[in-house]
Amino acid sequence: MFDIPFLTLIYRMMEFSFFISIVRKIPRAFFKHALEYIKFIK
Repeated sequence: MFDIPFLTLIYRMMEFSFFISIVRKIPRAFFKHALEYIKFIK
């Protein structure tokens, strides 16, 4: 059996990779519009 820290480490890595895959799916145009919107507010 694995000890708990090892399982939590694997879970964190899976969660991180899942987050990165979601971020990569976001188009760059969205970030550009967001930056322009922030500049417009300031």
